[in-house]
Amino acid sequence: MVALTSTCSEIIRFDKLGVVIRVNRTDRQTTLVEVTMSDALFEDESATNRWLSHSPNTESMEAASKHRHAIRNRLQSASLSLDVLQRCSAEDPASDVERILEIAVESLTELESMAI
Repeated sequence: MVALTSTCSEIIRFDKLGVVIRVNRTDRQTTLVEVTMSDALFEDESATNRWLSHSPNTESMEAASKHRHAIRNRLQSASLSLDVLQRCSAEDPASDVERILEIAVESLTELESMAI
């Protein structure tokens, strides 16, 4: 579980992914979420390859396929949660931005832990 500070503004960094989330809060309410990241993170096959071991002898083809599938799932979850987060923050800051922020941070944390 990810612990977020709910009373002040914060910057959340995922250095291995190149993602920075800036959260501005006033009066215990999230007012703006700004996400900075590389467009290439979610766009191409090379994004998946950054998490794969380069040693083909250490994993069977089936295990490598399952690992690649897990990475793609995490990439998709992170991408979707960041998109929803940015849209909700821009359109209706009073909505469930905090809960969506938690989901996005959890997805990115899992993805970053898989990075080699």
